[in-house]
Amino acid sequence: MADAIAIGEYFRSHLDRVLPLIGQGGEAGGDGVGTRVKRILQLEGAASEGGWVRRRTLIEHLGNVKAPDLTQALMQLEMDLLVEQRTVKTATRPAAEWRLLDGQAPRLRDERAV
Repeated sequence: MADAIAIGEYFRSHLDRVLPLIGQGGEAGGDGVGTRVKRILQLEGAASEGGWVRRRTLIEHLGNVKAPDLTQALMQLEMDLLVEQRTVKTATRPAAEWRLLDGQAPRLRDERAV
């Protein structure tokens, strides 16, 4: 099933490039990226402790989506209270992690930090 989803995402990423050229759909960084991010957070979050997914994982799964488009989609999802963010320490530099909110009121940012 994961392979089937990967194939679907591959073709979806190409649609984001082609549809604007033929006058269909929005820009590549539009609502489609946010929908894809939510789907990745749901799938990858189910396999991780607490549902947290690193930004690097999102970039890998999104394929050809540019970093600014991902940032814009994540910011919009956070403003819509659909996702939350935290920063975790790593051996080299802090890493941003995201997860879907499960209908609970978002906690304060300083409570989410680890």
